[in-house]
Amino acid sequence: EAIDLVSKLMRHDRHFRLTAREALQHPFFTLHSEREAAEVLCKHNPEYAELDRQAQEIVDQLVGHFTAFAAQPVLVRAALLLMAHVTAYSFEHARPQRVAFSKLDRSVSGGLSMEDLEAFYEDSGMPMPEMLESAFSGVDVDDDGYITYIEFLSATLPRWARSDRTFCRRVFEILDRNCDGIIDAADLAQAFFPDKDEKGSGICAESLAEICDGQLTWKRFLELMQQDNEGSMDLGEQR
Repeated sequence: EAIDLVSKLMRHDRHFRLTAREALQHPFFTLHSEREAAEVLCKHNPEYAELDRQAQEIVDQLVGHFTAFAAQPVLVRAALLLMAHVTAYSFEHARPQRVAFSKLDRSVSGGLSMEDLEAFYEDSGMPMPEMLESAFSGVDVDDDGYITYIEFLSATLPRWARSDRTFCRRVFEILDRNCDGIIDAADLAQAFFPDKDEKGSGICAESLAEICDGQLTWKRFLELMQQDNEGSMDLGEQR
């Protein structure tokens, strides 16, 4: 069936070539579940099998990832979102995250809703995790009812990646708007509230006060990115 599908998609004469709609109605898709397709790929492709294993591990620990992200200081969460933006599609080691997101995105909409997650657990036969809804809210940064891929990636970045000095340095330099080696409230206001919103400036000052005396140095920033949720250094997975 797979060979038949590919051969019909590769026909030179466009009148005999399958359209995208027709391809999706091919028996290869209609007679086989996503799980069966994944099992076949895993059986015949060791590289895909390892990638699928890593993606499933992310899914299995989803609530833990989301809860840990929500527990981080506001500025650390913002930094992780920036890091996700920087690395989203060029970062080779984010492939398991992309596969995990695709597993969960049942509607293929590019965003995860609570309905998507509930459907995934129901279809896969996995038990619904406790605190799933509250964990979801912790990652839905803009509170629109959807988790984008960037939000998902920011919450599931490998520990070693968020500890990587190169990635951290790029994020620090994005936030250090006046390039003086220190991130202060004015830098954050310019980065996140370019319209000179007074309320935004207050939020920036509060987020800094949560982690420092109002001036965040590169050394302190790196320490925050390398800490686990208990505040201890976690460099064991750094590469």
